[in-house]
Order: sequence, then C-alpha cells, then structure tokens
Amino acid sequence: MVYKNNAFKYDGVLSKPGLLMDPDYATWSLFQDFADEHAANCVPVQQIWYKLSSQDMDKITSIFHLRSDAEINQMCGIVIEGGGELDLFLEQLKMPAISHKEDEREAQAVNEATEEENRDDIVDYARANKAVEEEQEEDIVKEGGDDARFLEYYQEIRLNDNVGQGFDTNGEDVAPTGEETAGEPLDDDDEAEMERQCHDADRPEPVVDTDDEWDDFCRKETAVSRTTYRKEKAPYLWLMQTLRSGNAFKDQLLRYVLKTNYDVKLCRWEKTKLAAVCTNEKCPWKIYCSVEKPKKLWMVKSFVDVHNHMKSSKARMLKQGVIANLYKDEARRRPGLRWTDIKDEIMLRNTWKSCCRPIIGLDGAFLKWELKGEILAAVGRDADNRIFPIAWAIVRVEDTESWTWFVEKLKIDLGLELGNGITIISDKQKGLINVVADLLPNAEHRHCARHIFANWRKNYKTEDYEDYFWDIAYNSNVGDFQFNMDALKAFDETAYTDLLKTEPKIWCRAWFPYHSRSEDVTNNLSESYNRTIKEARKLPLINMLEEIRRLAMKRISRRREKTRSCVTKFPPHIMAIFEKNRKASKHCTVIQSSESLYEVMELTGSFEVCLPEKHCGCNQWNLTGIPCRHAICVITEHNYDPEE
Repeated sequence: MVYKNNAFKYDGVLSKPGLLMDPDYATWSLFQDFADEHAANCVPVQQIWYKLSSQDMDKITSIFHLRSDAEINQMCGIVIEGGGELDLFLEQLKMPAISHKEDEREAQAVNEATEEENRDDIVDYARANKAVEEEQEEDIVKEGGDDARFLEYYQEIRLNDNVGQGFDTNGEDVAPTGEETAGEPLDDDDEAEMERQCHDADRPEPVVDTDDEWDDFCRKETAVSRTTYRKEKAPYLWLMQTLRSGNAFKDQLLRYVLKTNYDVKLCRWEKTKLAAVCTNEKCPWKIYCSVEKPKKLWMVKSFVDVHNHMKSSKARMLKQGVIANLYKDEARRRPGLRWTDIKDEIMLRNTWKSCCRPIIGLDGAFLKWELKGEILAAVGRDADNRIFPIAWAIVRVEDTESWTWFVEKLKIDLGLELGNGITIISDKQKGLINVVADLLPNAEHRHCARHIFANWRKNYKTEDYEDYFWDIAYNSNVGDFQFNMDALKAFDETAYTDLLKTEPKIWCRAWFPYHSRSEDVTNNLSESYNRTIKEARKLPLINMLEEIRRLAMKRISRRREKTRSCVTKFPPHIMAIFEKNRKASKHCTVIQSSESLYEVMELTGSFEVCLPEKHCGCNQWNLTGIPCRHAICVITEHNYDPEE
C-alpha cells in the first residue's frame, strides 16, 4: 500500500477476489497463513488495510500487528453492518537484501545455536541414536550383512551420487582439494544438471547461470513442498523431500512406521547417506536419502513407495534408545518422571482393554456458549454395560480433518493399531466413515439405526413402517431377520428396496460379529453422555472442560464404591439380565442330542445349544456373552453352575 497524490493505492501484484471468510474465525494468524500460502515470499504480515467494497480508497483503515485482536473484532462488526463485503489488503514486512556471505554467517549462527540447545536436552538424543545404530548394526550382522535386494540398487545410486562430491566410484572417500567444504556449491555444469533433473518432468529447461532464475526455482519448490505435504500427515515421506539432518530422516522414517503400520528398517547408513527397505523380503518398498550440497540439507533422492503385503503390528525401528527419545518431551514436562509412571500409564490403557467392552461410540455435540465450536467424544461400555467416558476434545467444526485428528489420538492412546477386535458405532457421517476406514481398517463400524430410520422414514411415515423397521433391526438371528424382511416386502416392496440400500450388516443385530459382546444397534451411549454434559456445554471453555472432568471423576468414584459393595460374581446389571433369562427358561424343554449338543423347545420353535462353544441358535448368547434362556435351561437341567 502506497500513498501518492493525496490518495492510497494498492501496489501489489497478487489479487484473490471472491473469497469467503467466517467473521467468528478471523484472527491475525488466518491472514498470515493466507500470505504464506499465496505470496511469492514468506515474510511476516506487518499491516492489514480494509474498507467496505462500496467505499472509496480514502475511507481505508489499517490494523497493526500489535493491536490486532480488538481491531480485527471491530473490522468484523463493521463488515457485518455494512453488507458483508470487504476489500482487504495485506502489507508484508519489507525485508532488507542480505548478501550470500551474511546469509551463510546467519545460517552458521543458527546451526551453532541449535547445536548448543541440543546439548542441554534432558534426553541425550545423540546417545539414543547411537544406541539405535549399534543395535541396527548388530541386527545386520546377525542377519548376514546388508540386504541383498538393496545392494545393486544402492550401488547404482551411489555411483551417480558421488560424481563431483568428494567420493570415488568405488565408494571410498576422496580427500578434498584446497579449501573445499561440504557446503561449497557445485560448479556450473553440475548445478545445471541438478536443475534439469528437477524440472524435466513438468516444464522446459530454464535458462541457467542467472541468479533470478535460480532464486525463483528455489522459492517455487519451497512453496510447493510446504502447501502439498506436511511431515505430520500422510504420505510422511516423498521424493525430493528435504530434511535438516540424518537424524531428522530417521525420525520421519519412524513416524512413517508408526502411522502406516508398515515395518521398515535401515539397511545402509553413512555420514552423508541413509537407506531403508521393507522387512518383508519380497516387498519392493525402498528409500534413499543423502546430503544435497547446494541446499545444505538432506534430500530423499529415490523412493519406491509400494508395498505388496498386508500391514504389520511390529516395528523393528522401535529400539530402546528410540523409546527413550519418544518420552523426552514428557520427561521435560515432568522432571520427576519415573519408569514406574510410564508403566502405570500403559497399565491404565490395558485396564480399559481388559475391563471394558471393546466398543466405542463416537459423536459430536454443539457448544451452547457464545464461543462457537463442537465437542467430540468417545464413549465406551464398562463390564456392567454402563457408559464409560474415554476421551473428549473441543474443535472448531466437526469435519473430516477434526475427526482424523481425534481418531488418531484415540488410536495411539488406546493402542488400537488397525482396529482388530474393536467395534465403532456412530452416526452415518461420510467424513467419519472414511476416517474410521482409513485409520482402523479392521474395526467393525456400526451405523446408528435411529439415524438410518430417520432418513428412511421421510418417505414412509406411518407407524406400521416403524414397527417393521425395529423388528428387523432388533432380530438377533438371520432366520428372524429374513422373516421380517419378507413381511416388509409383502407389505410394501418399494420400502423394502429402499431399506436394502443401506447394508444390513452395519445396523441389523442379526449380522453383528461376536467379539464386542454388545448388541447395540443405536449410538445411545454417546447421546446419553451428551445429555449428561448438556449443562456443562453452556459454560465458557475452561469452566466447561473442568466441569466435564469433575463429572467423569464423580462417575468413576461412584462406580468404584459400587464395585466394593458388590457381592456377586458379575456386576448388578448383568446379574439382572441373567435372572430375567432364568425366569424365562421355565417355558423351555430340553432334548439331548449328544454329549454337548442339545435341542431346546420353546412354544412352537426350537433352538440348537452347544455348551462348549457357548452357542445358541437364537444368537443372544453369542452377541452378549450372557447365557440366554435356552442355554440356562440346559445348564440347570444338568445341575451345572450357570455362572461358570
């Protein structure tokens, strides 16, 4: 923004008309992120200029960074009152030109400061990585040397990589000549070759030997890598990725292993080169990273990102030193942290797995205070079939990105891995469905039958349709399910066809797997929890979180007291179900077929019962783990203990 001839004028080259912005989310960081993403140079935003679209430039107003909060709120109020359209200009800080020598001195000073800071780390990072390398060297020795699959591939890269970089083609170091250092730029021919390799795929060769072209190339490449990939998110590793050090590459490789569940290992490491392959001998996955001298950074120069096998729950890179490094931030926050504290935290996670049913309800609810946002919650069931709050978090909006973050945290904290043996139940939200499929591919994902019914009922509103729907949803065996589906088809074939558009296996009890020991067809556990915190959601953010925490503490404390006073082998609610089934068993008659196989007659129907397999034809025993009335009839007939 310049002031000439008694008037303000926009002097920039970037223009983005027609952008939409929510005034509630307007912050200085929002405008800074916009500038970082779209501007040619990544420098701080110094000043924001704005006016209503209907106003002339002489009405323009500015906001300085130091006074941003209150004045941005004032700007949002003006635009809402003025019709909702705003012309907004960003003025970036003017950065003085820095010579190459000053740039090198600044980079050297930053490196020295970083090295000094690393020496003061609580966890000795270098020692941890050295321990990892020693363990990896021992592993390679035990396995008979380098991976044979990688030798030819590595040698080919090494030959190409060593040209002009102080190494001979046999792999031995060549003494540098004169004052040559690792950071010295290549000659013109090598520089031109590197630039040609980077751009052959997408544009003609640029003119070399000009500073402007080279600066433009570096700026564009940096911008693309920043906006396309981030190291904390998939794909975690990519071709031409740059890293500050070899240790940073190892950290990123470990992140890839933990996030994708593919087990890979380092197969070659030198001072300036690192390479890794998949632990599956027949897998083509491999990656090579080495120092790129012109950039003074490490760069991924070859990457075959293909796995031809299933994911694994093992991680060979997770050695003792790496585990210590993972807990270094926790050690900084808690100087008195002991290994027993870490053990107790792990035991807490294992307690949930061993004492609660492996079912998790996921749902979101709006905040009812002035601050807009939503609370995401994960709720489980304890041994007494009561709700057990697992985790909750506040997000700005319930979308795919927020659910991905939440489920990733839940997956890591509870050690869910690929979701084996876990059941997720939620509303039929497309974003959440995709997130669960990506992060927990082996988990059973049920959809809340109440929401499916609400969508189906829009075209079928009489009570008859409601009866048919819930009879179908609550049937616990395939025979009864098919009987009720045929009845609906005879009543209204169009309704029958529309209902089948939603896969019955995700909302009908008859098709549920047995591992969760839960017959839930609705997400009532999450909705019940949301009602519990309804009043808390009306409070300011901090007060709300504190109130939710206290409610969870009270709930757990009450359950603990009930557990201490419980005199039965199983919790009260389970015993009540058991007693109800026992009373209903008096209407059953047992016919023995073999030593462990029985037929139980009930009114006009019959059911097969197998005691060793804990199976009954009604499917109730399989679904809940609680003996049904048919099983109890067989058990009492032979004077067995039903609780056993």
